[in-house]
Amino acid sequence: MPVCPSDISYLRAEGGDFCTSFNAYAAPHTTTEVLGTTSATFLQNNLRTVTQTITETAAVAVRRSEATDAADAIAVETFRVVYPGKNAAYPNATAPVTVHVTDDAQVAKRTVAPTPASVTGWDAARLSEACSAVATGTITDTVTTSVTTVFVATVTNDAVVTATTTFTIPGVALSSPTPLFGNLNGAPYDVDDTYYQLTLPFAIGAFGSYSTNVFLTTNGAISINSGSAEYRNDNYGFPTNAMPDVTIAGLWDDLYIYQGTQQGLYYEIFGQTGSRSVVFEIYESAYMRSTEFYHFSITFYENQPGVTLFKYYTVSRNGDSGSVGAQRRTQNKSLVYSHLQPKIHAGLWVKLDTEAGLITEGTF
Repeated sequence: MPVCPSDISYLRAEGGDFCTSFNAYAAPHTTTEVLGTTSATFLQNNLRTVTQTITETAAVAVRRSEATDAADAIAVETFRVVYPGKNAAYPNATAPVTVHVTDDAQVAKRTVAPTPASVTGWDAARLSEACSAVATGTITDTVTTSVTTVFVATVTNDAVVTATTTFTIPGVALSSPTPLFGNLNGAPYDVDDTYYQLTLPFAIGAFGSYSTNVFLTTNGAISINSGSAEYRNDNYGFPTNAMPDVTIAGLWDDLYIYQGTQQGLYYEIFGQTGSRSVVFEIYESAYMRSTEFYHFSITFYENQPGVTLFKYYTVSRNGDSGSVGAQRRTQNKSLVYSHLQPKIHAGLWVKLDTEAGLITEGTF
């Protein structure tokens, strides 16, 4: 049924929030990395409490069921400056140090926008058609990165001393990442459509095929025993000849690392032999779309063959041009979570179990 112009006018006036959430509108996406400055002023014979709040903000669109307040999470960390001879807990201190005291976080939820009265009872197709001409705005997701700051100062009698430390907040989630492409201090050059070969200390894979010989493409996928930098996923579903036999895709798309940013491919290994895990972190933009951001991780487990966990931190346009899944092409096997669908949002996790043929999902 055609949508009357008067209905669209009404929705623009009364149902903007509803339409944004109903259609999972992919609003324009911006990410700002900010500089944090922590300072403390103290007297020789006093203890001072130093509070620092460090945030990296990104405006993202989320599914209606996952809508949250603009101030989604604010973490506050409290530190105390301790001086030599002034605190019994630190008798051997030779210089003022900062001790981590507390950290608190608040997370707020909002109610989903109600359906405007005049369109109650409309079928989903008609609502989607009308809302596609209405939905606007953004929803902000706040990601907090904590940094420990140590103050060192020479204090004389009755002197007032100010110590200041300035730092850049990292955009990468891993605590001790090894870069394959990119750098925490800024990618030295642009990277497009290529892959990196890596030998792991334990085998990973899918559908019964595992290897320590791993290939990571800048286009959001991991394969074993051979690599591909194919970026054209729009005409292919899984399984596909466009990618190697065993491929696991966290978000297969035409992604791009821009010079001077913290974008890149990183990895880190955790745990002891027999129960290790490896986490690959992908932090990129899109080719020719530098204001879009795709930040997610892919985890494999030594003691859980065939299980892969995807976690999504920032995903522009809800991943509507990407593919998420796994394949073993030579056996015509695949598990697909999404293909060219706006299903991916910040805070989503997806677990593939290719041995059991199961997909589970949730939020973190």
